[in-house]
Amino acid sequence: MMPLAAMSDKDQRADLPNWILENLVHFSNKITNSNAPGGGVRLAAAQALNLPYVSARTHLHDLSTQKTGALIELDYVKPTNIRMKEVRVCLGEEVNGAPELDMSAVQMSQAAGVYLDAAAGQYPRRIADEKSPPLSRLKQVLLPVGDGEAYITATPLNSAGMAKLLNDCHANRYTRLEQLKSQVEAVDRAIKDSASEAEGGNASALLERRAELLKAQAAIRFIPRVRAFPYGGDKPQNVGSRVNEGLSRPFVFDQVPRENHDLKYAYRLLHRGLTLTLPKALIADYKAFLDKVSQTHEDAQVWRASIRTTEYAYLTPLWNSWENQARKARRVLDAYAASLPDRQVYAANPDDAFIQAGWLQLDQRSLEWRKQAARRFAIALSTARVGVGSGGVALRVALTPNDQDRIVKAVIGGFRE
Repeated sequence: MMPLAAMSDKDQRADLPNWILENLVHFSNKITNSNAPGGGVRLAAAQALNLPYVSARTHLHDLSTQKTGALIELDYVKPTNIRMKEVRVCLGEEVNGAPELDMSAVQMSQAAGVYLDAAAGQYPRRIADEKSPPLSRLKQVLLPVGDGEAYITATPLNSAGMAKLLNDCHANRYTRLEQLKSQVEAVDRAIKDSASEAEGGNASALLERRAELLKAQAAIRFIPRVRAFPYGGDKPQNVGSRVNEGLSRPFVFDQVPRENHDLKYAYRLLHRGLTLTLPKALIADYKAFLDKVSQTHEDAQVWRASIRTTEYAYLTPLWNSWENQARKARRVLDAYAASLPDRQVYAANPDDAFIQAGWLQLDQRSLEWRKQAARRFAIALSTARVGVGSGGVALRVALTPNDQDRIVKAVIGGFRE
């Protein structure tokens, strides 16, 4: 195929479909950074995503399945404004300074058809200038993959066509709001007229109509926008032919969706169970008590009632810390019950499901559950760290088997003699 630069103007216009496929993309390097090398990405229908969020790929899915909606307009990978104007003339758009095309109606229709098919993703995905060296002027972000132990690099690019779609959607909302506002004003005038004519029945219907219109108004969210944010400086055509249509006045999202930590916590509880921790300060107090007893009484039989009662004063808040964590977890699960699946999991490990169910559902507790929970409590105390000793060795409570049995018995008995 003859290079475009070697063709006459007439041949180039006749070869406009090829130029479209070689040079027009959905996402452009230049919009992201005008000093970046020319390049970009054109999407294909195979990349469409059936997901509930707004993006170019989800819009492609809607186009292919619902057969409705506007196309994501294409733009050039580097400044070629004259050629882009030729394309827009073929599409039937009004273009300032439009060139006179030496093309037949059939050729213009063919070029328009290629453009529309490319915008709809009917051609294979294209990465323009994909053989060029790494683009140092384009920022990259690291995204975790798998279990988060590996990463891939991604280069965010802008799409004037996608921005134009959002702007058009916003404009339609504004038009609808203005229509509803006019209808409310008309109803208000009608209510005033009916009141002066003492037509009570008609006024009641008008009030209902007014309430419906106000409800429709409130359901339409209007997003503010900045006054001007020019892309490309004094010559926006250097970064794209459609940037003024889609990017000149960006939206200002002052009420963006925020991460719901409690809902994430509820899902974690559902599928992985409750992870219980012991307060370090309480553990340190308990170990100090044990050290004092061991220094004062060498005989293991000294755990008479008075000392056990004193021990309960240290164990009770430690056990209650677990109960408080479980209480908070149950409260979160109850608050988001409508958002969670009906199936109860409560543990990534099936062997742990019995204990987890008792922590997260009070009606699942039994004497056997309390025995197992008490044993886990004693083991957690025995392995709990209270600091770091010489040589970096972790200091732990280090309970003996007799100590653990005594704690289990105390928990089962409710810390009562």
